[in-house]
Amino acid sequence: MSSFIFLLLLFPLVAVVVVQGVVEDCTPIRCSKHSPIIRFPFRHQTQQPQHCGYPGFDLNCDHKNDTILVLPFSVNVVVKEINYASQTILVYDPENCLPQKLPHLNLSTSSFNFHIKHDDYLMSDAAIYTCSDADKSLYRFVPCLIDPINKYYIFNNIQELTSCTKIHDIPRVIPWSITDKNGFRLGWSEPTCGHCEAQGKRCSLYNSTRLDSIHCIDIIHHGTFYLIPFFNWSLLHLLPL
Repeated sequence: MSSFIFLLLLFPLVAVVVVQGVVEDCTPIRCSKHSPIIRFPFRHQTQQPQHCGYPGFDLNCDHKNDTILVLPFSVNVVVKEINYASQTILVYDPENCLPQKLPHLNLSTSSFNFHIKHDDYLMSDAAIYTCSDADKSLYRFVPCLIDPINKYYIFNNIQELTSCTKIHDIPRVIPWSITDKNGFRLGWSEPTCGHCEAQGKRCSLYNSTRLDSIHCIDIIHHGTFYLIPFFNWSLLHLLPL
């Protein structure tokens, strides 16, 4: 038996993925079996190193094993789907009451923007009101905002509402789709990774200290592992690649 094989049998072993001589520590993960895969430009905030993701793309897992994205300012949404090719995500409010949180939501400081569908409309000149009585044909009822006396609605500021009081305005860039029960889509423009996905490859940072060093890499098949003694990395060059 060669001395190299003897060392492999004698000492504890660890499994690592080796790609072109580099130890890969950004293996895609997910919060649960049905959750979206987390990989670049996203990363799990506590389980993956910073260089595995792009700034502003941190995700976490909550106690229900849902994938959580925190939007400014402290607005949590569940990420239901991630489309890496189109650079969009499908999200929803776990409390099913996003209109209540609109005063705290400001995507101008976020890495994401509202993805406007062709059949969607913006809430132009809209606001949330509390009303004791109103013409139901003029508004959208917000069922999660309700108290024993008043109900809450979204409709245009230009309407005359004698029985309503404005609670807060809604920014013009917000689409009506945020009220959909199935969620709404957000998109991102940077980093640009769609061209990598189109080639059947993945996106990554070529240099972890430079955010403009985006490049495409071949898909890693994580079923291929090399067993390496954890105490002696100098043996790495002896392994066939």
